[in-house]
Amino acid sequence: MSVSQKSQVMLLAGLLLTSVASSNPSHNRHVPRPTSGLYAVADTVTITSATDLVRAIVASNYRIRSAQTLAEATSNKRDYAGVYPDPTFMISRQPFPAMTAMGKPVLELGVEQMIPYPGKPALMRNMADIETVMGFDNSHTMAVETVFEAQIALNEIFTLHRVRGVIIGFQGRLDGYEGLAIRKYEVGEGNQQSVLKLQLERARLDQNLLAINKAIEANTLAIARLVQQPVKLEIPQPPLVGAQPDEIDFDSRSDLRVLEKSRELASARNDLLNYYNRPDFAVKLNWMGIVASEMPGASDGRDVFAVGLGIRIPIGQAGNRARVQENELQIQAIDEQLESSKRTIEALFLEVQTRNEFDRALIAHIESSLLPSVGALLETSVASYSNGQGDLLDLLDSERSRFQLEKEKVDILGRLGEGQIMLDRISGRLNRLVSEQF
Repeated sequence: MSVSQKSQVMLLAGLLLTSVASSNPSHNRHVPRPTSGLYAVADTVTITSATDLVRAIVASNYRIRSAQTLAEATSNKRDYAGVYPDPTFMISRQPFPAMTAMGKPVLELGVEQMIPYPGKPALMRNMADIETVMGFDNSHTMAVETVFEAQIALNEIFTLHRVRGVIIGFQGRLDGYEGLAIRKYEVGEGNQQSVLKLQLERARLDQNLLAINKAIEANTLAIARLVQQPVKLEIPQPPLVGAQPDEIDFDSRSDLRVLEKSRELASARNDLLNYYNRPDFAVKLNWMGIVASEMPGASDGRDVFAVGLGIRIPIGQAGNRARVQENELQIQAIDEQLESSKRTIEALFLEVQTRNEFDRALIAHIESSLLPSVGALLETSVASYSNGQGDLLDLLDSERSRFQLEKEKVDILGRLGEGQIMLDRISGRLNRLVSEQF
């Protein structure tokens, strides 16, 4: 079974859990939760709807919360990106001053401020904003993937509950046949072997029920792992039940937005490199303290002020050109990756749609043709065995055929449930559902 088939089966299982739980309350047995350890009983999250599942994951999953926190931390970057560098203060004293026309210089103070080329600070702040958006989109994508995995597990639980219902129904019919076989044996019309065969068949079904209960618990624990808290599932119907999406909303997919923002960031980086090929400026203020001296005679000790303008000369343009070429190749690679992702999404969307249509046709065939035929055969087998004209093996074969068809129908419904979840993920509908909780 492929990964996508397994994920599809997992999805419907979750859907079946709540429907079977509500329709068969006596069969909805919950495994007791531990009352000690990492979580206390009070920490158990009760999930009653698909929205509750999304909300619990977004609120409790520390990996998602960590990604959100990092994105929030990045949002502070624009406050210091592109700010002017700190000014430089200089002081100097001449222990052996040279004589000037104004007298002897004894102390010199200076301040220098670098001023970036106009437009560079705004571009750096814009790049910081892009990184912040990418951080939030990455956390959103992480949440979507986590919710998708949880819904697949939930669908698997629903499927397993439905399978369990089919098995219990089969066991109930076997109980009736066993009573009939015992009565026939007591009056001498049957043999003990028939009773033993029915009991063996029922024991095999009990073993299947144990495996199903184990799988249900494993998927419940998987959901708890994704929520990162113990969960109690009380969902009355499968998640995301609704019309199948017929188109893809690429704008809703945060993973594609990350690629688009990566391209935008690489383009802005190129623009910034071009700014480095333009000069930055420096403004300088100097004060020189001078004291009067006897020589030369005209010196009067007046202080000197000076204003200067400096220009940073960009001589490393060869290196910048190499970095620009590197960025341009990165932009090209991002464009190719983005186009590849969109084409893959479109192809997968069509693939899942086609598979769902085929599965719906299979269910229609089972319901309209196979189950009625098996039902008619079963009625004949029951009547023949009751009248002593038929064999128990014929009756068991008919019941097994009915059981296999009912189980196959449940399995197909599980694939359909997973297909629905996959289409919701592919089309962007799941992204929008998660966005409502962010």
